[in-house]
Amino acid sequence: MSVSTFIYNIIDCHGKAWESNIPTQEAAETALTMLQAANPETPLMVETQQIYPVQGLGRDPDLH
Repeated sequence: MSVSTFIYNIIDCHGKAWESNIPTQEAAETALTMLQAANPETPLMVETQQIYPVQGLGRDPDLH
């Protein structure tokens, strides 16, 4: 069973990333507020990306 983690990206309406790999939702919301204040004419939003760490692939040293 693998546990997923989330990272957050700030994108515009065209899908262009303004900020990426933000580790927490709170940090993403803070960055979004700051970017919206600096660029009021550009609609921005937070995109959530789910990441699954890969485990168990590769050579098992106990078997070789």
